[in-house]
Amino acid sequence: MPSEYFKYEAEKYIQNGYIRFDDILKLSDYFGVSCTSCVFTAAYRHNLIEGDTSAKELRKRIRKYKPDKKRLKYGVSLYTPQIQDQIINSYTYFFKHDLNIIWFLFKRDYIYNENRIEGGKLEVSEIAEIITDLRLNKQNSKYCKINHQDVVETAGQSALYDYVFQTTDAIDAYSILKLHRKLYQYAPYPESGGVFRQTNNLVTHSNFDTTDYKKIITEVQKVDLDVKMLVSEKDSIPVSEFIERALIIHHRFTVIHPFHDGNGRVSRLFLNWLFRLKGLPPVYLKYKDKERYYEALQKADNENNYEPLKEVFYTEIIRTMIQLYDGRRVTENTTVSYA
Repeated sequence: MPSEYFKYEAEKYIQNGYIRFDDILKLSDYFGVSCTSCVFTAAYRHNLIEGDTSAKELRKRIRKYKPDKKRLKYGVSLYTPQIQDQIINSYTYFFKHDLNIIWFLFKRDYIYNENRIEGGKLEVSEIAEIITDLRLNKQNSKYCKINHQDVVETAGQSALYDYVFQTTDAIDAYSILKLHRKLYQYAPYPESGGVFRQTNNLVTHSNFDTTDYKKIITEVQKVDLDVKMLVSEKDSIPVSEFIERALIIHHRFTVIHPFHDGNGRVSRLFLNWLFRLKGLPPVYLKYKDKERYYEALQKADNENNYEPLKEVFYTEIIRTMIQLYDGRRVTENTTVSYA
């Protein structure tokens, strides 16, 4: 909040030489900063807060004012895009994939939450057993031979996860066919994987009709242009812009809904593949938070508003960084067995 710009905006709200807290809230939203920061700036840089302005008293007055509740009352979002963009753009990202305990645990959590979001019932311990056996025994794993939907899809998800986070293949919109084949490679009829649907269907948690199956290839071709453009510009655009464009691509895949089943898992892993190209950490949506994700998709569906979807994935990116950092700290002095 450069002083001269703050003063210029503040003058719109000054009454009898001071600014009310309600107007401070508007200023904090305008500058993309916390209400507390705005109050202290107004008080100490510009003498615009009436009454006792000692630090202790100001904090007490802010707590009593309850800015978050006031935001909800006045319809001001608790999410400030400016702050989130600044946070995301300020990080130096890393992307490293190796089969150590940190990535193993992250993979387990990823697959568990994806399984639950899509209606699966497997517990964390069962997921861990499946992916451990697959890692150790590859195609000879006993889980490659079990005809149970949850197990088949978990085994496929494990292989899909490893592919996306290790591959050197080029990505384009048609890569979703390869991802879908890998997801169902252990199914009784694996040849059904990687095939666009041949009938129309509806999407749960949406208020729209999916793309007519006769137009799927045409719509995927349109998305492919955006994927190629994003990949070609990935090194020259800010992280926040890259994320927003990747999320628009992700949303378009959910609307096209190219397959009979597995669309959510494939489209989210495709998104992670794009994130990887920018050096972003992998993300997964926690099962308990799935409604936020569905609501954000509906905002994009109905209003072409991608801010809620950005909020969801900004939160998950930061959460992943914390999880991986904490995992690294824990394992520095700990030896843990995979089995």
